[in-house]
Amino acid sequence: MEIELNKIKVLAFDCDGTLMNTVPDYLYAMNLAMEHYSLPIINEEEAYSFLGNGTDHFLTCAMRGQKMDHFKEIKEYYLSKYSNHFFVNTIIYPYIEEFLFKAKKKGYKLAVCSNKPEFVLKKLIKAAFPSIDFDFVGGQVGPIRKPNPLLLNQVADTLKCSKNEIAYFGDTEVDAEFAKNAFVNNLFIVTYGFRDKKYLMEVTNPIEFFDDVPSIEKYFKL
Repeated sequence: MEIELNKIKVLAFDCDGTLMNTVPDYLYAMNLAMEHYSLPIINEEEAYSFLGNGTDHFLTCAMRGQKMDHFKEIKEYYLSKYSNHFFVNTIIYPYIEEFLFKAKKKGYKLAVCSNKPEFVLKKLIKAAFPSIDFDFVGGQVGPIRKPNPLLLNQVADTLKCSKNEIAYFGDTEVDAEFAKNAFVNNLFIVTYGFRDKKYLMEVTNPIEFFDDVPSIEKYFKL
């Protein structure tokens, strides 16, 4: 399936697994919390599979049903650790910064829609991309999270564009459902993130799968 590139005005991105690999810092903070509350630590593979549905889901998976009556307390501890360790071992994916710069120069507006707590997300985006002027950065505030369409609705309202003028990029089944719920048909799935490519090809139906960032640049003729 092809899209009319001249109609796209906004490039909207998931953050974790799409713009950068945040697992190392998530894993560090989560395991500090697990150890502090005498719970089993999680490994990297588990972190990849647990992420994508927001903080509560990540923590619920990590706790494995243990000490759930202390959930709120453990969540606060975890967030206190992560908010001070969000850009230590996180890795920006190769060529992402150059791609964003080229897209901005060509006139695209840039947006980020993430299930990461918004107060951390805004600091992370600023730290990771100090030279890129994003037009919208939205994370989780309160209980609402992707795949609820709120953030893409806010992108359309804030940037005064139609849903057909938005291209959305994500790396999980949650992102695919998010775009569908928001009636954003221009969905692109990257396969270098937090999910296995074979799995993504079974459960999502984007316009295109991208194995790397140069492939996105080529598709959008940047």
